[in-house]
Amino acid sequence: MTQNTHYAPFLFMGRVTYLHHYFPALWFLILMFGLIVDHFIFKAKTSRFIRLTKLNKITICSTLCVAIMLTGIWFKDCAWGISGPIHLYMYRQWRKSWSIYEDHTTK
Repeated sequence: MTQNTHYAPFLFMGRVTYLHHYFPALWFLILMFGLIVDHFIFKAKTSRFIRLTKLNKITICSTLCVAIMLTGIWFKDCAWGISGPIHLYMYRQWRKSWSIYEDHTTK
């Protein structure tokens, strides 16, 4: 709900949404992700449905942390500014609507 109300004004604007427009919603999503992981992995209420050992809990949290860090490292140049040869960024374009990389040499 909070994330949707934050983005609502930008849906009606005809201008570019820059990285700093996403920061308020980003902090909310970070906090909510931590609360959701805590609720489903570490809380006693959910442990009666899902039997996780301490090793499993540590493994799940470690895997999530590593995945988040690797994703942040992979897209850091897109967030902080691309520098260097553009062909190094061609595989970071996950969607066709993203204009991260365009090869003008083959046209």
